[in-house]
Amino acid sequence: MGAGSALDSIDEVTAALRGKLGEALASVEKDSAPLPQVTTKNLDALRAYALGQESYARGGFAEAATLYQRATQLDPNFALAYLGSVRASMASIDANAAIPYLKTAIALRDRLPPREGLYLDAWAAEFAPGRNAPEKWKLLAQMYPEYFAGSANYAAALMDEGRYSEAEKYAQATTAPQNALRGIGFDYLGRATLGQEKYDDAQKSFRQAMGLGFASSARRLADVHAARGQFTDARKHLAHPEIGPEVRYIEEVSLAIDQGDFGRAEAMADKAYSDDAAGKDLTRRVFGLVRGVVLMLGGEKDRARSRFAEAMNASIEAISNPQIGNRTDDAYIALAIAYAAQRNGDDSLAKRALLELESYKEIFEEPNVRAGLERSSGQHEAAISRLRGLLTGSELPQTHAALLETYYLAGRFEEVVTEARWLAAHRGRAYIETNGGQAMQSLNVADTRLARLRAAEALLKLSRPKEAQQEVRAFLDAWPPGVMPAYLRLRADAIFPASKQ
Repeated sequence: MGAGSALDSIDEVTAALRGKLGEALASVEKDSAPLPQVTTKNLDALRAYALGQESYARGGFAEAATLYQRATQLDPNFALAYLGSVRASMASIDANAAIPYLKTAIALRDRLPPREGLYLDAWAAEFAPGRNAPEKWKLLAQMYPEYFAGSANYAAALMDEGRYSEAEKYAQATTAPQNALRGIGFDYLGRATLGQEKYDDAQKSFRQAMGLGFASSARRLADVHAARGQFTDARKHLAHPEIGPEVRYIEEVSLAIDQGDFGRAEAMADKAYSDDAAGKDLTRRVFGLVRGVVLMLGGEKDRARSRFAEAMNASIEAISNPQIGNRTDDAYIALAIAYAAQRNGDDSLAKRALLELESYKEIFEEPNVRAGLERSSGQHEAAISRLRGLLTGSELPQTHAALLETYYLAGRFEEVVTEARWLAAHRGRAYIETNGGQAMQSLNVADTRLARLRAAEALLKLSRPKEAQQEVRAFLDAWPPGVMPAYLRLRADAIFPASKQ
């Protein structure tokens, strides 16, 4: 190639680059507000915001909230900093605190460019009736894939819906080196893979998150070890000093139940309910449900009935208050209370919940509760049909637990064994289900153990005693007879006599 040819080529490349640069600059001028207006003219406010971002990336949500608030004190028109306060409040399980910041950000919407405007719209949808937020997060992720907030929040929304394999793709995108919050991205990736029982992948992702400074992943590492039955390692990670008590207690109760230690589970649930450190309104309502579940599993039906009624009153009151930011979670919790009460032999709370939530159908609807009413009235096939309609691959673990019991009552024992084996095999999903502030984790975990006992009973009905004894041995390995409630010990004795235990 001659010198003249080379120069011609350089001229062509330069012209193309200038054209593309001109297009890019025109796009910036068209789509972006002036930088000082989008951020702030106050350098101290900008510094506070940047430090808040660093704290958030480490999982220091309380510290991040303080820094975002400082940024808006220095510049009351700093729209992005108000959105930071929304995000920090939500990460701290305090949606009520997020509401005033969201309202201020909405009032300052003209200070945001189109991309951040979509981000604001998605957050606003999280607090609005209906379930429109996931599609808004998806739109943000599709239009601005380099803006990782869209992918991260859409991954979280997919996990709330039990769509873990889809969530994995979006969570993976947030682990790019360019993402300042990639530690959180690895945490989300770990959650998505744990929900698929990819234990090695999940453990690797949570360790990467911690290596990048996101200490909260220690709690998720505890979930991985617990799902594998490695309880010593689980407790070691759960003792991490940066895991807040309001979430630590959730795993503490589940770990105790997973090992059949109902005395400790009750003590931890009561402590969480009364502890000021876990005194946020939503957390308290979560543990109102958990306290009832622990008593029910321990065979104390009357005390459980009282706890469920108390918890239902609190949740219905919260849902009826338009100022409460967690109404979607509270609707889930109210229906979860109704479902748990049905398992305790009480349909009254289920009927009340369905009546009270009639005007909140845009928030949530739970077919499991309706199937429970059909089951208790002897309409087993109707209940089975309703529950089977939910089997999309993203259904809740409790849908399988409800199917298991309904199949047993209907005398369909082969299907009982199938459902029991599904529950026993999906311990990762049992631990990581996020709906309602992980309100159902303890019952999910219990059912991965109880399923073995129900499978043994079904196998005995099918005249397969050797398989039945294998299942009951697995059950007794997890919940030794010495700590097991009497009603469960009697069921186990009927299959595998106490003299052989």
